[in-house]
Amino acid sequence: MSSQTQIILNDNTLQVIAKYFDTFEDYINLVKTCKKYKNIIDNFKYNPIEDYNGKLFKNVEIYHNYDFHYMNFSILKNYKKIIRWCKLKYSLINKNKNIEYKNVVLDKPVLPIPKGITYFDMNCFRNNQKLTKIIIPDSVKEISKNCFLECTNLKEVNIPNSVTKLGEFCFVACINLTKINIPTSIKEIGAECFGKCENLREINIPTSINKINNCWFDACGLTKIDIPTSIKEIGDGCFFSCYNLTKINIPTSVTKIGKFCFADCINLTKIDIPTSITEIGEKCFSNCENLKKIDIPLSVKKIGRDCFQFCYKLKKVSIPMPTAEFNKYCLDLCDELTEVNVKLDETHEIVLNVEEYKQLLKK
Repeated sequence: MSSQTQIILNDNTLQVIAKYFDTFEDYINLVKTCKKYKNIIDNFKYNPIEDYNGKLFKNVEIYHNYDFHYMNFSILKNYKKIIRWCKLKYSLINKNKNIEYKNVVLDKPVLPIPKGITYFDMNCFRNNQKLTKIIIPDSVKEISKNCFLECTNLKEVNIPNSVTKLGEFCFVACINLTKINIPTSIKEIGAECFGKCENLREINIPTSINKINNCWFDACGLTKIDIPTSIKEIGDGCFFSCYNLTKINIPTSVTKIGKFCFADCINLTKIDIPTSITEIGEKCFSNCENLKKIDIPLSVKKIGRDCFQFCYKLKKVSIPMPTAEFNKYCLDLCDELTEVNVKLDETHEIVLNVEEYKQLLKK
């Protein structure tokens, strides 16, 4: 029978481990584990958890506050400093120089941005007509919903690498915003984030993003855009009413194009659909009145209703033999379309007139 070896950790190592404990009881149990650990808690110079009565960590010099609902400022005299980790609104923080704040939410339009701000609150700069430029400090992690909505004179935004999320409607109707750089630190961009930025001519989509969410660029002034290979899906209405968009490249990483995605892109003349695409949503290219030809690969198994509705100049369509999920109205109201090249496989196709193809759709 093998003997068991007892390992007793030294104080320094154990203090590092103990920082990850969650409850008061964890520390009490630690002391009970071994006589050597009897006074270990007295060696802590700061409290890793909230010490509500101040009796657990007796020799703390810097008090750390984690609980938003607990802060007794009368205890400040007992410590050299207090560090507050809970999320607090800027308008509510105590300006005492011995209190440091680690998670401050800017909830009112203050410029320049105060030191230590980590979040921009919902509607923070909304409809601020005086704002023309903003430099966001690298302490900021998240910009919330509607933050710069309708800042119609905003022309320049600097987003640092510390930011990981842009909320929905964040820059909607910033009509004078012409360019914005999105760092690769961004992991999430909310719906309609840049909608109605009618003078936004170019924008980069970072490789840290895997889906273009609904209406991201709705009614934007984009003339071109490169979609990175990290993108798997293009959401509903993503480029809806981008009147200046003439060309777009879709990478082979994308498998689905959502509803209304390119609807009303009246100057879109060409689009290449890769063989990775399996689904094209309802009214995806509706009212693309200058789209003259389109090649739909064999990989596409589903085409939504009115997909090419009002594509008045569409003259040539190459499309697979319809499946049960090809909507029978997908080629309706294409006035100049007379013939459809129907793909049977990779090397064979037949030419049908529009009515003949529509008959196939109805079966």
